[in-house]
Amino acid sequence: MRRIGFTLALLMSASPSMASAQTAVLLPVGGDVELARAHSAELVARVQADFEESSFTVVSPVGDCADTSCAPTMLTAMHADLAVGIALWHRNGLVQVSVVLVDPHGVQVSADADGAESVIGQATTSAVAQARARWATRNGSPVRVIGAPDGASITVDREPWGTIPHEGNLSPGTHHFVVSAVGYVTERRDVEIAAATETIEIAFELVEGSDVVAPPPATGPDVGVMASGGVLAGIGAAVLAIGIANAVDTVHCVSGCDPGDPTRTAHYPATDIGIGLTVAGAAAMVGGVLLIIVGVLAGGTPSRVALDANGMTVSF
Repeated sequence: MRRIGFTLALLMSASPSMASAQTAVLLPVGGDVELARAHSAELVARVQADFEESSFTVVSPVGDCADTSCAPTMLTAMHADLAVGIALWHRNGLVQVSVVLVDPHGVQVSADADGAESVIGQATTSAVAQARARWATRNGSPVRVIGAPDGASITVDREPWGTIPHEGNLSPGTHHFVVSAVGYVTERRDVEIAAATETIEIAFELVEGSDVVAPPPATGPDVGVMASGGVLAGIGAAVLAIGIANAVDTVHCVSGCDPGDPTRTAHYPATDIGIGLTVAGAAAMVGGVLLIIVGVLAGGTPSRVALDANGMTVSF
């Protein structure tokens, strides 16, 4: 069998017309030497049958290439489509079958399956099936975008992706589509792309219209906010004055100014109350000034001032 495969490989490398058919190069079974020696013939037969059922021509490698490291160069020389590598390893009392598929550009996919040594062939079939499924979508799933109007630009994940209609490959996962055209409302949509070998079709039907939103007309300063700010600043100034007066109150006479007069009443500074009122008044004044500034800059934006149990709320 190896001599026949070798002859086929040489014919393919010499004949471009024959190389147009899908060709899989089956590398020697690697991994554990004893396992490979014991099961190589069985596994080669299974893998060859699997690929031949899918219309592949299975051949042996040319030259000394025995693993995936040299596969891309060998595939290019042979005009072949992919190389198949199989390795067997002992793992936790079982046999692990590793299958690797490599293309001429060095892109690889792999899959593993475990099983008892007595059913190693079934594990191999499972690993090959998984690897081939991953191989089919290694460059992404085929996606076709259709709809209206023709020529609408398509952006996927903020990158240009052609115009309607368009077909290409996208990796499995969620992608953000933006489709736009002059005179139409832009449509934005998150699309989940599944791993698939058959083309996934996505339709966009843009609605005529415009995405341009006219700015609100300017109406000048917001008098309501400015007035509220002025009132608040005035109250704050009054409270501030009362606070300062309480904080610095000194001894003075209510009746009679003779220090020896028994009817003399002494007043002492109310420091705690004075400081509290001073801080509150200053804060109110600052808030009022800020409201006035907001009112001046608000030009054209509706504003509202509301007083409730939670305090004052300003929206603009």
